[in-house]
Amino acid sequence: KKEEINKLTAEEKKTQEEIDSYNEAMAAVNKALAEAAKKAEEQIKRILDKSTYRQNFYDTLTRIANISDFGRQVQEYTHFLRTSGDVEGVNYAYVYICRGDAYLMLSRADKALSDYETAAKLDTKTVAPFFALGHYYVTQKDFKKSIEIYEEGLKIDPQDDNLLMNIANSYSAMGEYAKADEYYDRALTFNPDLAMAYY
Repeated sequence: KKEEINKLTAEEKKTQEEIDSYNEAMAAVNKALAEAAKKAEEQIKRILDKSTYRQNFYDTLTRIANISDFGRQVQEYTHFLRTSGDVEGVNYAYVYICRGDAYLMLSRADKALSDYETAAKLDTKTVAPFFALGHYYVTQKDFKKSIEIYEEGLKIDPQDDNLLMNIANSYSAMGEYAKADEYYDRALTFNPDLAMAYY
């Protein structure tokens, strides 16, 4: 009987150890699940915060763009760039383009050029900075340089009819009408509606 009692005691001890081990494992699982849920909640909050920030970002830029005083625009854009931080998914190059446009309206060509060049460094995936830079050189009557810039934009989007039209206009301004017609025709290939404006 003593041996049987000892055997039962050993089995009970083993069973209790298994229960304890199971409980520890479940506690670890529950802790991991709680941590995962917390991380997921934080991630969702970050995404929502970024989404809200991006919306506020564009609302702010729209408000600034509607200011009729270009000097005030420059001040607002500058303040925005200094205080907005760095949020993923926000196109800060656009702010530099907008400020560059304001500088250009104030005849601050040097400042405008600096902002457009900064935008081109920040945004290498869209043609927007090349529009701005190309337009800058048109205002300076450096049509050859404007064509070089617009051509850089075409490397990103070879079918951008607005870039093609701008190149055509620059060639036309230089008196190179055959080249102008070549680019006009290319633009019309991608956007036949331009024929009304050209012809």
